Amino acid sequence: MQTVHLKTLKRDFQTISTELQQLFQQVLDQGVSNWPILIASREQMELGLEIYSTENTELLWNFRITILEELVKKGVVDRERADTFKHKYNDPGNTACILVVMHDSANFVFVPFQDSSLN
Repeated sequence: MQTVHLKTLKRDFQTISTELQQLFQQVLDQGVSNWPILIASREQMELGLEIYSTENTELLWNFRITILEELVKKGVVDRERADTFKHKYNDPGNTACILVVMHDSANFVFVPFQDSSLN
């Protein structure tokens, strides 16, 4: 991922991380899923539910929320690799899983909410 994009993503994430952690906790508490996932993209997407858009905020990234189950259902995450994914994403209450989508590539990044380092 390009350094400039990561810096702007880090800044945007830090701006909204408290609200995101609360949203993740709601997903967990309401039993929607044990695996909430944030999608960050520069372009508009149809996957997940929009929570922040560059069109109505001063953020440079669009943010959507989804769950692992939706990503498996839509073929974004291979069903056979879901258990490996769950093992890597071991603390959804304190760690954000971000699917960073840039142009024609996508990568998962795990970031503690209090850290916001995006390394």
